[in-house]
Amino acid sequence: MTCTIREPQPAYVEILEPVKGAETLEEAEAHLDGMIVPRVVRLNGIPLRVPRGHRIEVHEMAVDGEDVLKVTLTLFARRVVVGAEALPEPEPEDRG
Repeated sequence: MTCTIREPQPAYVEILEPVKGAETLEEAEAHLDGMIVPRVVRLNGIPLRVPRGHRIEVHEMAVDGEDVLKVTLTLFARRVVVGAEALPEPEPEDRG
């Protein structure tokens, strides 16, 4: 059995304000008048609970020519794990 270990990737973060009655993204943006009050936060497609009154900060960064952002936000967590993780060496491929 071959175990593939993937390199860490940047997260896909969505900070959104749902606009009731809007059928398209263009309609939603037209209703917002340039101001977004985020009410929905998703991390890699998973909705998260963010405490009311806590700021969401977005910071622009450049990393090796790639455009990325640093996002700072406070989340509710049911469980936080800080510890070691076993990463077994991948088995050599059978070339026979």
